[in-house]
Amino acid sequence: MNILVVNGPNLNLLGLREPEIYGRASYQDLKDAIVAHAQKSGHHVEIHQIGRAHV
Repeated sequence: MNILVVNGPNLNLLGLREPEIYGRASYQDLKDAIVAHAQKSGHHVEIHQIGRAHV
């Protein structure tokens, strides 16, 4: 199965902006966890971030 994950703006700030609220894990940590889980499950995942609010 192919999975496409499209993230919205500001997710690249995970772990940097208000870590006491959003946690210390980075956007790369999130992407790595998604890819690892997909691979473990035998799926292919593609992850993209849209860096603006209006597409």
